[in-house]
Amino acid sequence: MLIHPPNLSESGPSPYFSLVRLSATVSNHDWYQTNLPIASDPNNPNARPTWATEMTRFIEEKQPIALAYRPVNPEGKLPKGDNDEDAAGDEEEEDDEDDEEEDDDDGSDWGSVEDFSKTEYLGEIDRLAGMEKVNTTRIRTWGMTASPGGGTHAVFVTLNSTIKPERHTFGGMRCRVLFGRNVAPLDERVLSMKKLSTEGRMWEWMYGGGPPVPGASDLVSVNRSARNATREKLREVALHQSCVFCGGSLQLQGRISRCGSGHSFENCASTGIPIIAPGSTHTCSVCGLKCLKPQQVKAMAQNSDLHAYIEKQVSAELCGGCGGKFMN
Repeated sequence: MLIHPPNLSESGPSPYFSLVRLSATVSNHDWYQTNLPIASDPNNPNARPTWATEMTRFIEEKQPIALAYRPVNPEGKLPKGDNDEDAAGDEEEEDDEDDEEEDDDDGSDWGSVEDFSKTEYLGEIDRLAGMEKVNTTRIRTWGMTASPGGGTHAVFVTLNSTIKPERHTFGGMRCRVLFGRNVAPLDERVLSMKKLSTEGRMWEWMYGGGPPVPGASDLVSVNRSARNATREKLREVALHQSCVFCGGSLQLQGRISRCGSGHSFENCASTGIPIIAPGSTHTCSVCGLKCLKPQQVKAMAQNSDLHAYIEKQVSAELCGGCGGKFMN
């Protein structure tokens, strides 16, 4: 359970709270509860933090019953034996198995497998689409916490199968930390009384809907202005690029560029130039966006007068979108 910061302009018989129960399943409708005012708003009855919406999506996922109960490994291989004849097998073929195949047995229940191409596998899903479907996922919530100002929440959950018993540790791949913003607005007076650190106020401003941080938020605005100026300066370079698949001209559409044939490319976060070649970018470790390497931008700019500008404005270490450091 979390106790939310109060709204000083309103008073009620009980504090604002949110709670989650251990099990979130499609049949348990009360696994998340809150008495925040916006939750009872008739104009927005389904208002929930992002993490709660994502958990709902997981537990409401369905698969055809025949497909849900059939074991499928991560490589897309399906075990042989869909009918009794295949399951019985041929004893003579089993006797002819060589030692190499026996050495490959890792003790799992897969046994002999048959490779299915992606097309065949998707075709089988289409064939089973008309069958009865079952929910395949239930979620256990092990903890919930809030940011210092109460603007964002995080929950630690594990995804479990509803089809068969599972045994996973907290170090397993099915553990998730989900984040979400508080659906109710923050009271700035409460934040001022908490005397948050600069980092705490920055977090609430960036992710929790808190007020701007004097000095730091102004710097972000300056960086945004510089990024827009760089994109405008290199706009002609961006418009000069063409689709590598069909040769058509590319139209800039926000974060992507698209040609007349429908081929799309991600745009560089620093320059707005379409990324049309692999291995030509850095990836930001903070926002996850891609930025073209300075030498790639200079190679695209036919006007040599832009090279000095590119060397000054396009960083090889920092993201032009958020200012974070690259991970590669």
